[in-house]
Amino acid sequence: MKRIKPSPALLVAVIALVAALVGTAIGGVAVTSLNKSERKQVKKIAKKQGNKQAKKQIKKQETKAFDTAHEIREKIEESGKLEADDIIHDTLREVENLSKENHRQVSAMVEEVRKSVRKEAETLAVGMMEKLLDRRLTL
Repeated sequence: MKRIKPSPALLVAVIALVAALVGTAIGGVAVTSLNKSERKQVKKIAKKQGNKQAKKQIKKQETKAFDTAHEIREKIEESGKLEADDIIHDTLREVENLSKENHRQVSAMVEEVRKSVRKEAETLAVGMMEKLLDRRLTL
């Protein structure tokens, strides 16, 4: 029968497991062999360590939340700037179109007034010429 060789990774894992179990067993025995005041001290130290770790985790989460909020704020600001640019661009285009339309309307009105003034000037000129000719003829 062929014998199966364990892989090096399996050997390392088994050694690590044994070391962890032995460390836990030794730690459990050490804690149970403490007197009442020593147990209080161990609890106090463990509580302090837990508080320190909790504070570190809270600080990390707070920093992460701040960074996320800052990123969101930047995205909103950028989005707002883009929307503002679009609104300004659209408004400028609309103003330009209105300006062209107004210019066209004003040009049409000016042309009508010119025609009217031209007709009025011709009528006045004809009237003046008739009066001048009548006066000359009577002189």
